[in-house]
Amino acid sequence: MFLVALLIYLLPSIIAISRHHQNKTAIIVLNILGGWTFIGYIIAIVWSFTNPNVPPTKTPRRKIKA
Repeated sequence: MFLVALLIYLLPSIIAISRHHQNKTAIIVLNILGGWTFIGYIIAIVWSFTNPNVPPTKTPRRKIKA
């Protein structure tokens, strides 16, 4: 029971680590230090689901035949 509660508490950190989030350290700190408050937990979980700011990949342009 304790392990389930701990996993739920650390869920934002687990998500940030698994998604290779750019701000995973800040999310982990927020989750551990402010996660016990409801608002801190909500901010951490929403932040962990945001786009990790991966640079866009270049797509090759199609050559148009004239």
